[in-house]
Amino acid sequence: MSQFCQYKDHDESQIIRAYLKIDCKYSRSFCHHCILKHHISHNDDLKAFKQLNEWIKLQMDSYQDLTQIINEIIQLNRELSKFLISINRNQQMDYSQVSQQIMNDEINKLIQIQLKVLLIPLSFQIT
Repeated sequence: MSQFCQYKDHDESQIIRAYLKIDCKYSRSFCHHCILKHHISHNDDLKAFKQLNEWIKLQMDSYQDLTQIINEIIQLNRELSKFLISINRNQQMDYSQVSQQIMNDEINKLIQIQLKVLLIPLSFQIT
């Protein structure tokens, strides 16, 4: 299906490419007249339809990566909430009087949370 330019003075020329950058106020899809009239200053950023499909796939992949990170943060938040409830309960505990197993369990929980918190910034480094 061919698409045609909507600008009146472009003689219903066929749409040939798309512009993907955020900073252009003109139509994202354009004909050869649009290149000369509206997009000449950023000609290197004009993309063919095949490149548009590749860009869409890249955006979807980035979205899926971001969704995964958000889910991991939500899970970490749940774990932190449970842990904080546990810590609040045990805050008054006299650790000099508890068994070694209980003390080790509490310390291991703290270390696990600490590790997860340290890994959060690494999760935001999307490739």
